[in-house]
Amino acid sequence: MLEIKIPSLGQFIFKHIVFDFNGTLATDGSISETVENRLKELCKKMEVHVITMDTFGTVADQLSHLSLQVAVLNGDRGTDEKEKYIQTLGSDCCIAVGNGSNDCKMLRAAMLSIAVIGREGLSQKALKDADLFFTSIEDVFDSLENPARLMATLRE
Repeated sequence: MLEIKIPSLGQFIFKHIVFDFNGTLATDGSISETVENRLKELCKKMEVHVITMDTFGTVADQLSHLSLQVAVLNGDRGTDEKEKYIQTLGSDCCIAVGNGSNDCKMLRAAMLSIAVIGREGLSQKALKDADLFFTSIEDVFDSLENPARLMATLRE
């Protein structure tokens, strides 16, 4: 669980974090050793979910040894499925992290949404729908470990 008090916005308790896989955690279907280690640490604090279209067919191989939930989507677009996934978990206790156009509804549905630009880029639509933007997935993990950073950025 991650608790953050943001002046002027209130107290937030996040139980779930939902990551897009390709372009967010992974590049060309592979996660780095650093991302793998950061995910292991985050799994000790929160329920971690990875939701993906699995473009490269690698998500099972890349994440099966980690204590997290993986959801491979069935539809052609995934946009609506990602939004429903967040709603099923409870939008008010979710953080969503993504980079693509098919992450937009997921980002809008979550209480806190983060767009990240990686080597695969960032959709302008995802950037517009996010509360925060980071230039690397490592910076996302750093801010989750140091919630005062999130508070400083989000307070009004």
